[in-house]
Amino acid sequence: MSAAPLVRRIEALLTPLGFKRRGRTWNRSAGRLVQVIDLQVSKAGDAVTVNAGVMDPDVYARCWGSSASIPVQEPDCTVRVRIGELID
Repeated sequence: MSAAPLVRRIEALLTPLGFKRRGRTWNRSAGRLVQVIDLQVSKAGDAVTVNAGVMDPDVYARCWGSSASIPVQEPDCTVRVRIGELID
């Protein structure tokens, strides 16, 4: 399974909302926060999980003593979730 068609569909949704993509990760600044959407492809390549997160770069720097990577990666977010956990 290739994630490319899904990447294109998600990019079509997120780009008009101000998100910028690098690889399978999208970032958008919202005030001092960075919002992150990430596609995680399974090792077998047969499933994709959508992850979301929010990072405050100032909080990250105070906690870790260094600046966050650009683009911000979902595992580095202060608050993060798998989209499937939000679906009832």
